[in-house]
Amino acid sequence: MGACLSIPCRYKSCLLNPRRTNKLTINSLTWYLNPGYDPEKKDFSDTVLYKHNAAISPAFAGHVRFLGDLERDCSLQRCDLRASENGSYGLRLIASNPRKKQEKTWVTYQCERDG
Repeated sequence: MGACLSIPCRYKSCLLNPRRTNKLTINSLTWYLNPGYDPEKKDFSDTVLYKHNAAISPAFAGHVRFLGDLERDCSLQRCDLRASENGSYGLRLIASNPRKKQEKTWVTYQCERDG
């Protein structure tokens, strides 16, 4: 059995007015392994570990768990890591407020495991 990696992740929007109780809507939340940006598609690609409102790939079923709440917490847990899964873990988060202003966020984490 491989090691587990917990990636703590907190999100605070620049779009929300603290004086109002506007809710932020998460339009897309995707965790990637070794992500890359495709300038032609103008989007990120590579291995999807977790995508909100989508089925987890059979290769990661039972090994990936979203720990977040889709409000402020975007944490992820990845278990049974193999040496081939060293590298970058990236989060792509797209959110909007009630006025439909969009905010796009990109976060990466570097993971190196011996053995």
